[in-house]
Amino acid sequence: MSQPEPARPGAPRALRVVETALYFDGVEALRAAAAFYRDVLGLRVMAEGDRLVSVDAGGGTVLLLFHRGETAKGLRWPDGWIPPHDGSGPLHVATSATPEGTRWSS
Repeated sequence: MSQPEPARPGAPRALRVVETALYFDGVEALRAAAAFYRDVLGLRVMAEGDRLVSVDAGGGTVLLLFHRGETAKGLRWPDGWIPPHDGSGPLHVATSATPEGTRWSS
């Protein structure tokens, strides 16, 4: 593994990742993902729709669950503009959780 490049003098130092985005094929898959994060992991859903579900992932972080393809159009609303974006291919997200009171089964 290579060593990270040193920060440029005067550059801000990154503290943590604030948002993570995952994309799902279809509204049903989006709703199933939201249910998993809410019902299994106990995270709070902040907003939910057919295009986007935002989840409070703790510690000031947000997990954004998107309906794949819907974000490629961008979104304008009275306060601003979210530019087009989308994702495809294999993705990976890791979370940490406490084991207390948790029973996992296959």
